[in-house]
Amino acid sequence: MKKTTAQLLDALKKNKNIKHFLNSNKDEFINSDLAQYLNELLIQKNIDKARAIENANLNTQYGYQIFAGQRNPSRDKLLQLAFGMALDLKCTQRLLNIAGASELYPRNQKDSIIIFALNNSLSLMECEELLEEMGEYTIQ
Repeated sequence: MKKTTAQLLDALKKNKNIKHFLNSNKDEFINSDLAQYLNELLIQKNIDKARAIENANLNTQYGYQIFAGQRNPSRDKLLQLAFGMALDLKCTQRLLNIAGASELYPRNQKDSIIIFALNNSLSLMECEELLEEMGEYTIQ
């Protein structure tokens, strides 16, 4: 990906031919599928599926189904996995994006707390406690 999202959007607005736009920008699109990206993250983070699922406090069978591409998890389940794999904000945003879920938005109080927790390498449980303390619904 060479263009920023703003540049890509601007090019799309100016383009009169969608086929031309898609062909000329094919390297700019997210083509990874969720299961593939999750498995790449396991390698990057040097963590096995069982540990990631356990750290994410997910049902074991459900977690394995997500990694196999057999389940489409909710945004909250994706966030649990992000904490389970100790992802940073950038990887978490990409994970959410690939899954078609909304990215964390700093103007949303709950999302701001989650961003804070990710940036400060808090565990899922620590994030949950912080959310509860601030009067927000927890992730789980």
